[in-house]
Amino acid sequence: EAFRVKYPGGPVVEAGVPGDPDGGCLSLGINLLEYPGDKWAIPYGGNPIPHKYPGRDISKRKGLFPGVESVSGMATWPKGRLVALQCDEEGEFATLRMVPPGNKIRINAIVPPSGYIQVSVAVNDGEPVADRSFEDMDPIVGDNLAFPITWKGQAELNHGGKPLTLRFRLRQAKLFGIEFTD
Repeated sequence: EAFRVKYPGGPVVEAGVPGDPDGGCLSLGINLLEYPGDKWAIPYGGNPIPHKYPGRDISKRKGLFPGVESVSGMATWPKGRLVALQCDEEGEFATLRMVPPGNKIRINAIVPPSGYIQVSVAVNDGEPVADRSFEDMDPIVGDNLAFPITWKGQAELNHGGKPLTLRFRLRQAKLFGIEFTD
């Protein structure tokens, strides 16, 4: 059997039924593109004839979907939403220790009212940064490409330029990305 890879959340583009312009095979372009309006896109093409079928040239085709042209388009989704760390129940993780390029963070996430994402900051070998604990973090709820993370109304990480580790706790949430800002 051929090697198969399963992707959670379903395919980016689905093939049509046999006889449709995209019912034989699909192919994706090689460049992920960013568009205005916080959209990402990738070009795709569809053909009514299966990939290895002889005579794919429409002018020479006989018998298999004569006259059905190929199709092309753009598969789109919200910026930064290609892959998520999804927590259906409760879970947690930590980043590697790093010196971040900014002193604030924002996250691309979906947090329903029944869920949460909490972030704490630690320096050195796990020493908590004052007022940057899970309990100090201001709650976030909703669907946002750039939730600003704050603790008691303050956005700075307060790590003093030291290497830090971010710890995350999630419940019924999706985390798509973390961005450092000034």
